[in-house]
Amino acid sequence: MKVITWNVNNGVGTVSQQVQELGQREPDVVALQDVNYNAVAYYIEAFRRIGLPHILHTLERQPQAVPTGVLLASRFPLSLLPDRPESILWSQGTYSPDHEKLLQHWSRRTLFALLHSPWGEIELENVYITPANHYEPGANGGHQLYPYLKLDLLAGLYRALATLVDRPRLLCGDFNAPQHERENGEIITWGYLKRHGDYTLKYPRQHELELRILRELIGYDLHDVYRRLHGYAVQTQEEGWSWCYRNRFRYRFDHLFASHALCPVQARYLHAFRESRLSDHTPLEALFEPAGSQDVWLRSDYLDYGDDSDDGDRRAYDSLAELLDGWTPEQEAELATLLHRVTTNLLSGESTTELISTPA
Repeated sequence: MKVITWNVNNGVGTVSQQVQELGQREPDVVALQDVNYNAVAYYIEAFRRIGLPHILHTLERQPQAVPTGVLLASRFPLSLLPDRPESILWSQGTYSPDHEKLLQHWSRRTLFALLHSPWGEIELENVYITPANHYEPGANGGHQLYPYLKLDLLAGLYRALATLVDRPRLLCGDFNAPQHERENGEIITWGYLKRHGDYTLKYPRQHELELRILRELIGYDLHDVYRRLHGYAVQTQEEGWSWCYRNRFRYRFDHLFASHALCPVQARYLHAFRESRLSDHTPLEALFEPAGSQDVWLRSDYLDYGDDSDDGDRRAYDSLAELLDGWTPEQEAELATLLHRVTTNLLSGESTTELISTPA
């Protein structure tokens, strides 16, 4: 199953070429962000021509042309998941003084769907987190800055996803974060200010909210697909980014997070799309093999945390998922084989002293 997520930069005239290039990649699911209201009909028709007839989008939810929205196109049927109540999303209150504006952005820029795929039902979330420097036309002319929308969208998204579910999930979109990622895996959020090459934490709340999405969703079986497959090696600094400011500063704003059971095997940023001026963002493409691998057995069958399991089972699953984050597929397969051999020998009364390698 191939998934592509892409911020299309509010374009209208480039729709046909964008979708034509996407069709060359033969995706099964496409998630678009920053979709212009006037472009929706063109996207729907273009996606149908390349074999993605199932469309969901958020542009009909608000009559205003601002802000832009998100769209899902799929080879397989899609259905909407129920809306999350505000009492869950922002149980501790909000930062934005304009509550109506927050609801507009949440409604237009988050889409929670169910993908009815050949591998079973998969929850699919497509989001566009409004940047902190977002302006909109003011009531009395000029433009008004909405710096707190980003905080509330991040907080609501985390609350919506911070729960264990009995189906695999995909979370994709433009998160406008982080500011930087170091080779040791440290994430520098926009809560830090950079001065003379050094980073100083100035906005701890923003730091915390960004990290919740980028790092803490691991505890709920949502893992950064690109980093899981490529790590933080030096070479990823050249290819592992999706937006560039003034042709100098590169940022990895566009992400795809997935449950382990979906078994990602490839992930790459398609820079030719940006170089062709189809958008100022680079799409992220990921390939999954959700069925028939040892990884599925290891993460799902061996530690099944269904209705009959207790809290100890869930803690065991969470611990194993955290342990395996960063392992290569070959190492996971080796562990799966060893565990299967060990359990078989234990049941037969034999023993084993074989060891496996672990990541450095």
